[in-house]
Amino acid sequence: GAALLLRQTLAVSNVALVLLVAVLASAVSFGLWPSLLACIGLALAYNFFFLPPLYTFTITQPENIVTLLVFLLVAVIASNLTARVRTQAIVARERAATTEDLYRFARKLAGVISLDDLLWATAYQVAHMLKVHVVLLLPEGEKLEVRAGYPPEDTLDEGDMAAARWAYERGSAAGRGSDTLPGARRLFLPMRTGRGIVAIIGLDSGRPAERSEPLLTPERRRLLDSLSDQAALAIERLNLADEMDRSRVAAETEKLRSALLTSISHDLRTPLASILGSATSLKQYREQLTAADQGELLSTIQEEAERLNHFIANLLDMTRLESGAVAPRLESMDIGDVVGSVLRRAARLLSAHRVSLALADDLPPARLDPVLFE
Repeated sequence: GAALLLRQTLAVSNVALVLLVAVLASAVSFGLWPSLLACIGLALAYNFFFLPPLYTFTITQPENIVTLLVFLLVAVIASNLTARVRTQAIVARERAATTEDLYRFARKLAGVISLDDLLWATAYQVAHMLKVHVVLLLPEGEKLEVRAGYPPEDTLDEGDMAAARWAYERGSAAGRGSDTLPGARRLFLPMRTGRGIVAIIGLDSGRPAERSEPLLTPERRRLLDSLSDQAALAIERLNLADEMDRSRVAAETEKLRSALLTSISHDLRTPLASILGSATSLKQYREQLTAADQGELLSTIQEEAERLNHFIANLLDMTRLESGAVAPRLESMDIGDVVGSVLRRAARLLSAHRVSLALADDLPPARLDPVLFE
């Protein structure tokens, strides 16, 4: 009798262990609440099939009540602990995936050289990771212009534009879910660096009926801040590169202008000196000079005056070109014709020189303004 009782006890214990394993499997696979439901169901099954009287939910022996309660307590504790471990594992996987996405995004931004590509990549990444609609606005003079969006967005309504301008001017959140203009469709946040605000990002869940609910949880807001900071630094890097290019071009332009002015000053002094010398000779030695000498001096004055007039006309043309007042009239011209015209105009300057010029026969026509090119 004792041996039979021992075998029955071991059998019931083995069954309880199997049922407990099933509870743990439910907690690992589905989480806490499904495992608690499984605990209740397995406890009832344990009572129905293994506790006398069998095939009823009635419990006649007090020790069986204790056994059932102990089984239910152990199952609940085990399922709770297992569900916590499962939740921690899921959170760890999500954080690892987020970290990997941030790393890939940082590498992508490091290789982008175009502002449009950078803005599109930022809009796509934020939309992909936060599951929201994204729009990016950049300052253009005194206005904010939509430069990128995912899904693509070209215009904003008046309420959204007012919230975006507020966020840019005040440097704080505006729009949906904020204290400023909460009726806007989107939430607008400034993207800033150490030098100031470089862009405005607008977020929308795509569900207008839920505007009163918070758009971002604290964890999602931290993720957005990470993405926004990386994108802002990349935008600042491109802006600094553009400023450096403009500064380099301005320095080269100033250098060229200085060299040009130095050259032109020499070219201007030469005809002025010739004109002044010829006029002075005519005035002081008019009686001693022959008619031929006087004619030569007058010819010199005329040639140098024409040369000086040509230089001044060129200076005026260059000034008008730089200011945009003159647009080149481009035509398909033969290089030989243009060069021949230049040589004919410079014939008097080259009268004391022998000029030879060889051009290839297969030179293609060039699109240029013949007058300015000469």
